[in-house]
Parts: sequence; structure tokens; C-alpha cells
Amino acid sequence: MHRAGRAVVVCVLVWGMAITGFGLAGWLPAALVLLAVAGGADVVSAVFRMVIVQQVTPDQMQGRVNSLICAGTQGGPRLGDAEAGAAAAIGGPQFAAWTGGLLSAATALLTCWLLPGIWRYDARPEAGPASVAG
Repeated sequence: MHRAGRAVVVCVLVWGMAITGFGLAGWLPAALVLLAVAGGADVVSAVFRMVIVQQVTPDQMQGRVNSLICAGTQGGPRLGDAEAGAAAAIGGPQFAAWTGGLLSAATALLTCWLLPGIWRYDARPEAGPASVAG
């Protein structure tokens, strides 16, 4: 797999759509399958994100960058929790789930538009210097 950036984006889209489906599901077995799909997409996304970070970060900066990644992976979900709580207060828990999924998918697409290097990222050495900035 050379296109780790594309894998991350696709996984985030799958996660968002699975969570959206979960929020709209009216049948427990379907909801559980959608949660499993979302969890799988999240795990695969995390692996590819770390691959990209390890490849584009100079050796002398690995510790600093990985500490920032750790802070982001701990703090980011708390922002999602706040969004979900606010959305649930407005429209209930199902509303919070499906709107959160759509918001995640939209954010992934917006990120690709603003930072096209993420989508174009190629890990092959012959592809040139690894960069996700643009």
C-alpha cells in the first residue's frame, strides 16, 4: 500500500458513513454491524496515520512529533464528545450520532480540498520526498 493518505481519507469516510448509518439504524443487529465497521475503519486509519507520521518526520524530531500526535489523539475525541453532547441536547442521541458521522465525512473531504498533498501522498521512494503539506 503506497497511497497511505488515500487510505486514511477513505477510512475516515467509511467511519463517518458507518456512524451516520448507526445513528439512523432502527434495528439493533444492523447498528452493531455498523459500529464494527466504524471501529475497523478507525483502527486501519490509525495505522496509516502513524505510517505517514513516521515516514515524513525527520529522525531528530520523532519524539516531539509523536508527543504532539499523542496529545491530539487524546484531546481530539474529547472535542467530539463535546460536539456529540451539544448535538444530543439539541436533537437527541440519534441526531448526535448521524450528524457527527456526516460532520466527520465532510471534514475529511474539506481537509483533502485544503491540503491536497494528503490525498496525493505516495510512500514509494521513487515518488520523491514524502510530504503531506501540498
